[in-house]
Amino acid sequence: MNLCVTCDPTIARGHGLGRHTVPETAMYSAVCAIQNCWLAARAENVGVGWVSIVEVDAIRRILAIPDHIVIVGYLCLGYVSGFDTEPELEGKGWEQRVPLADVIHFNRYAATDPRRAETLAQRCDQGATNEVR
Repeated sequence: MNLCVTCDPTIARGHGLGRHTVPETAMYSAVCAIQNCWLAARAENVGVGWVSIVEVDAIRRILAIPDHIVIVGYLCLGYVSGFDTEPELEGKGWEQRVPLADVIHFNRYAATDPRRAETLAQRCDQGATNEVR
């Protein structure tokens, strides 16, 4: 199944709550909805792929999506024979995961403390390991 997720940034539902100060809020909500869909699908053994190589104008024309509507994502959903144990980009050698400690900042952007970050990352890993047991 193909699913096109859109966002209408002009809609007045919710009285514009949050959009007055952060106009991108509606878009963020749409992205959160995609993630929730993805997590629910995975729990039901349904695979999800976010198709990033698309012709947006073609999708807009085929689905008759008005110009003011933002196409947030185009997804493919379906039953799969299995799930990879690692992210596909990593498994195919296209990209490597960044260590968690490398992306932790303290109190402000670029305020790094490698030793403190590594300790925190290890605690996160231990917590995840304990949950699996």
